[in-house]
Amino acid sequence: MQRVTRATAAATLPVPPASPGTPGYFARPNNVSGVPATVPGYEWYNGMQEAVALAFEDSGITPDAALHDQLRKHIRRVAGGNVRMVTGNTTLTPDDAGLVLVNASGPTTLTLPGVAEASGRPMKFDFVRIDTAAAQVFVARKTTADTVDGTNNVRLVVGQRLSIVGDGDVTWYTLGGIGSRMQVISATTDVTVEQGMFRMRAQGWSGGGGGGGVGSGGGGAAGGAGGWYGEGWFDVVPGQVIPVTIGAGGAAGTGAPTNGGAGGTTSIGTYMSLPGGPGGASASGGGAALPTPSSGAGAGGQLMLPGNPGNGGLAIGGSTIGGSGGGTFMVSLVGGYSIATGNSAASPGGGGGGAGGSTFAAGSAGAPGRAILQFQGR
Repeated sequence: MQRVTRATAAATLPVPPASPGTPGYFARPNNVSGVPATVPGYEWYNGMQEAVALAFEDSGITPDAALHDQLRKHIRRVAGGNVRMVTGNTTLTPDDAGLVLVNASGPTTLTLPGVAEASGRPMKFDFVRIDTAAAQVFVARKTTADTVDGTNNVRLVVGQRLSIVGDGDVTWYTLGGIGSRMQVISATTDVTVEQGMFRMRAQGWSGGGGGGGVGSGGGGAAGGAGGWYGEGWFDVVPGQVIPVTIGAGGAAGTGAPTNGGAGGTTSIGTYMSLPGGPGGASASGGGAALPTPSSGAGAGGQLMLPGNPGNGGLAIGGSTIGGSGGGTFMVSLVGGYSIATGNSAASPGGGGGGAGGSTFAAGSAGAPGRAILQFQGR
């Protein structure tokens, strides 16, 4: 279309320019001189009509004389500015593009429009689940020709915000952000990567070593060493099963006396392996065991840190004291020295304290490991 160019305005006002593309305007009439108001020509009306009609058609809307909200629908489709609340199974249309608040009380499926339904234009939906129900909610494709990140649907969990954009052809893409998911794992299990998740930040701690025990005659046993810590970012794919093994804490040394047991290895699939901390040495006959250094080698992460050594026992002026257990990343040393049963280990992955002083005293078991997995979309 073009600006008004007809010189029919009142003579007291500047005459609109005759060339298209330069500013023109509508002018009021001058009743004294008999000059009429600006009257647009047929070309202006045709230009205005076609500009609006073509915009409608470009977003998949057929102009209809009986509908007066089509311009609003067009803007919302293009800008994704709609807001809608859904509480159960719903089939969405291009006019729903925008924010969809999900308040589900039972199993719910939200069916997306066909990717190409907006005349090949991209569409964006932002889903936010605001309920706290245990029911599963899925966002699913409409036709078998479409895919959602290469599959049929994606899951929407409580508290999650999930952005999905259609490419105008056959593919819906999920976007990341606060749609990320985090799991804290304290026992061996398998973790399945949820739909829409493609990156994983993994953190892991292995089991700490157990503290040594004290036999006849008393002594100062060593504390167990702390477990390894590892961290890294890795590529994953939806549906992938990742076995996670959590290393157990090393057994406490007994008053036989026995050394503390080594902590178990924590592994996160094939991505990371973290060896446990060694157990502390036992003592008897008034002797004091040497410190317990960390050992082994963690593998796989971008950040790999061995556990702190367990402190050795002390023999001072005829008295014997058990060593404290070693810490690990974000876990401090355990409690100080012991004059009897070893001090408890700090979790995750801390070494158990060694026994001290008393005859036939036991050390403390090491703390088990842990893993934290955080998944993100694109």
